Amino acid sequence: MTAERLTLRERQKMQTRNHLLDCAGELIATKGFASTSIDDIIDRAGVSRATLYAHFSGKDALLSAIVERMWADGLEFYEEFGALEEWSRSSILAWLHRFAAAWQKDSARNKAAAIAVPAVFFEAPDKHTQMANAVRRNSKLWEHFTEIEASMRSAMVVNLVESQLSDYFFNSSSMDLPTFVGYLTDALHLLLQKAR
Repeated sequence: MTAERLTLRERQKMQTRNHLLDCAGELIATKGFASTSIDDIIDRAGVSRATLYAHFSGKDALLSAIVERMWADGLEFYEEFGALEEWSRSSILAWLHRFAAAWQKDSARNKAAAIAVPAVFFEAPDKHTQMANAVRRNSKLWEHFTEIEASMRSAMVVNLVESQLSDYFFNSSSMDLPTFVGYLTDALHLLLQKAR
């Protein structure tokens, strides 16, 4: 069902669900999963306990939805990369600035969720494969690589971006974000060039 076809009630339900996820994510980011209670979440969201339980069976279900949202958000950005018409430094830089800004906004939530759900690390290879496939969406840009090269390089794009953004935001780098993004852009740009 597309967003245009949703009834007002369905849109309101979706907004409430997303609001609950946002509030739970903020609390988990600041207090940690174990210290965040259902009461904390409903107080922050300004909803009743019944409303929360109409959307989620409990705190674990909320956390699972937060993790799923985290993966979906990442996949969206890699699909955006896959839609780039060229791999110029400026196009990669613009994409990476948008992605880094999203990471910055959600980094505390993502770190807390990753700590609370060790399965995130076990899901990573499958999710990274989906992301690498999304990166290769514009097949014209990959034509100058063999299939093996394209497969390896698309996986390296995802692994490089994910590992570097995780390290930067989770470990509180002292480097300013624009400089960091510039260095990461240079690495990606080089990775996507055909060896001479």
